[in-house]
Amino acid sequence: MRGILRGFGLKVGKTTPRGFAGRIHELVVGHANLKMVAAGLLSVHAVILREFQAFEKKVPRWCASMPEPGG
Repeated sequence: MRGILRGFGLKVGKTTPRGFAGRIHELVVGHANLKMVAAGLLSVHAVILREFQAFEKKVPRWCASMPEPGG
């Protein structure tokens, strides 16, 4: 998303994970086409982030349930 916006002269800059979507929305105000593209990409971003966070929670449990190598 940063690259797409940069092509239009818009810089996202440093953000926090919570502030990323808000910053994107700020930048696309007044740009109808960019607003539409950003909305779709932010929807996908939210789903991927949610799924990744769920996966991260499962990994330690998977590792704990695996037998020790060579043992």
